Amino acid sequence: MALNDVPLSSQTLTQTQNPIRQNFSVIGTAFAVNHIAYNDGSGNQGKHNFVQFPVNASPGAGTVGEIALYNSSTSGASELYLKRGTGTAYSITQYGGSAGSTQGWTSLPSGMKVVWGLGTINSGSNLSVTYIAAVSGFPGFSTFVGNVQLTPIRSSSSQPAIMIALQSWAAGTTANFVAQLVLTSGVSLAYPYYFVWMAIGI
Repeated sequence: MALNDVPLSSQTLTQTQNPIRQNFSVIGTAFAVNHIAYNDGSGNQGKHNFVQFPVNASPGAGTVGEIALYNSSTSGASELYLKRGTGTAYSITQYGGSAGSTQGWTSLPSGMKVVWGLGTINSGSNLSVTYIAAVSGFPGFSTFVGNVQLTPIRSSSSQPAIMIALQSWAAGTTANFVAQLVLTSGVSLAYPYYFVWMAIGI
């Protein structure tokens, strides 16, 4: 409900009394949305009790020294974005994958992204893992990858212990990494060797 435009210069107090009272009622009702009401006796009047962000189709450029938080639609989904000053805005809620999945990714408030997956090396060959191809929906790294971790998995109790190492990787390599199977002398190559991996970067 819109506010009444009162008092006008030609109006008397009698004419404006009810419209002014209606204005106070409209303001009180609007303020109570996601806030503790004016007349609440707890002493918490005016504080938020819930926060909702409508989609902001045109977020501003930001102001130096301030932090902005807003909702923007990304691929049809509402995501919360954080923007420091006039810098780049980063999603802090985007993620991919599901419970029990061997792959997924998420974004952090710092602007960093974390991505993980499952790899398989057969017959001792190297394996190149391209992040955006290995994990569905992952937007990729654009600036650097700060760390890549590989953890071997023994698929059976009879499988010998092995080591899987990074064969090719550098912080500036944002597209992929290459994993290398390292075997000691006499170890059989008859098994498929599995490992889980995780990378973090921007």
